[in-house]
Amino acid sequence: MLLEFNNHGSKSAELAIISSSPEKSTIEENTIVGMEDDFNTILDRVTAQTDELTVIPIFGMGGIGKTTIARKIYDDSYIRSRFDKHAWATISKEYNERQMLLEVVSSITRSNQEMSNDQLMEIVYRCLKGRRFLIVVDDIWSTEAWDQMQRTFPNDDNKSRILLTTRLKYVGDYVSCPDFPPHCESFLTLDDSWNLYTGKFFKKDVCPPLLVDIGKHIVQRCQGLPLSVIVVAGLHGKMNPTYDNWEKVEENLLLGWRMTSTPYLIASLPKQTS
Repeated sequence: MLLEFNNHGSKSAELAIISSSPEKSTIEENTIVGMEDDFNTILDRVTAQTDELTVIPIFGMGGIGKTTIARKIYDDSYIRSRFDKHAWATISKEYNERQMLLEVVSSITRSNQEMSNDQLMEIVYRCLKGRRFLIVVDDIWSTEAWDQMQRTFPNDDNKSRILLTTRLKYVGDYVSCPDFPPHCESFLTLDDSWNLYTGKFFKKDVCPPLLVDIGKHIVQRCQGLPLSVIVVAGLHGKMNPTYDNWEKVEENLLLGWRMTSTPYLIASLPKQTS
């Protein structure tokens, strides 16, 4: 079965996988292997002493770890203790104002009553007014969507923050302020990719020496995309760890690479062998 990893049906040209159906929560695990510098940069911006409401954009291609970093910040107990209100809204390519409002209202009031968009917007504004808040706007695709959203959030000069992720640099540039330019999420190095892979697949065990070289070849084809590395580790976890099985995976990855001009990842699970 073909799985395209994108948000809410958006047509991503970055990653396609043939596999069983892993849950999204399994794919987007809250790990920051190789992304510690990115995490610390965003952490510094979220905790900066700037009083004004600040939008902190993170941009980069799909699967590079933007949402992982945002989630790590959002779930951090130290960060949460600094804010009175917290909300997470996933936008997607086709912006849906009502869906965004319902997600925010549900986060800050634990309610999603049937109301008009104007009523929902008023609830959000009133709940946030005078309070320090942290809002995550995940996967926004257009400046028009941001223009519609930003009027919902009051600016009380109380160190409130909006953490925003996007695949598009021009969106990041549009929403940012001079003191906090868009942060470009970096690709993993080969070593970090390998550490992420072995941590997911082997846990605390060591990769058998026979599989190290071919394993690194496979991981290298993920081109530093954390999501790709995690998915490959998940695929390998469904088969016996033999050289022949891994060789078949590498062949399928290479075939998928030759079939596309974009970084597509195509893999099929060989049958279990004893």
